Amino acid sequence: MLNGQKRRRLGIRKTRTATPFVLGRNVRPLQQEADGPVNKFKLKFLNATLKSINKIVGDYRPFPDFEQFDVDSLPSNSDVVVIVSQYAGAVLRFRAENTDYEHGQSWILKGKTSNLHAGNPSNFKYRPK
Repeated sequence: MLNGQKRRRLGIRKTRTATPFVLGRNVRPLQQEADGPVNKFKLKFLNATLKSINKIVGDYRPFPDFEQFDVDSLPSNSDVVVIVSQYAGAVLRFRAENTDYEHGQSWILKGKTSNLHAGNPSNFKYRPK
């Protein structure tokens, strides 16, 4: 559970739903055509991203029985927005609970503070390989 001080450092407001920041630039335009299906090309990349996130966050996944979207039955844009929003919250929870802020935002690995700097989440920018 995050205390008030951690929430302020992360810039988190108390809300019931998570704000999408993972793939955020690509999700917002989808909201305009909520009932339309996502095309297979985009879904392929989304599924690859979800697969990577599932490996990283492990038990923090928002839905234990959900791995990725079925390419044969194309989900609607609104379905994608809901799932990505939930994953955004899961990633944020994972980061918050595995970061030590008393030692300069370092990752906690195997129960101990590491030398790996976590960085400020508000400065996050996606950089493809």
